[in-house]
Amino acid sequence: MICDDDALSRKMLKKILLMHPGCRDLKIVSCADGTDAVKYFCKHQQQRKKNSHNVSFQLLLIDDQMKSLNGDATVKILRAMGFAGTTVCITGNSDAETKAKFLLAGADQVFVKPFSAAKLHSILENCLLSTDGGGDGGATAAS
Repeated sequence: MICDDDALSRKMLKKILLMHPGCRDLKIVSCADGTDAVKYFCKHQQQRKKNSHNVSFQLLLIDDQMKSLNGDATVKILRAMGFAGTTVCITGNSDAETKAKFLLAGADQVFVKPFSAAKLHSILENCLLSTDGGGDGGATAAS
């Protein structure tokens, strides 16, 4: 799942993900803010229970500052709801306080803009290797 209030950033992140061979067949979900991400994850969890399928999110890429619900608050809520996937927070702030707030919220990594496609692909590679397609985590790549 990609969660960013900037449409161009969502498009760029999706393009970077689709460049990775392991991501070409995955469904990539984009949300415009934290509230949308929480609603989508809740709906997805309900569908999983109803249909008894084990397809889940493997990766969450989330922006720091968004209009309705900031990245760290969104991560806290998603973790409380059972999201267990890899979470990468993306921010323009390189200060230790920003990194700490995300890590305390439950993020796995914090990327400071700008970052390379190779850096994102390395996280994606680890994420795809650690799940057999049925993990309980997030995917920008939600299968």
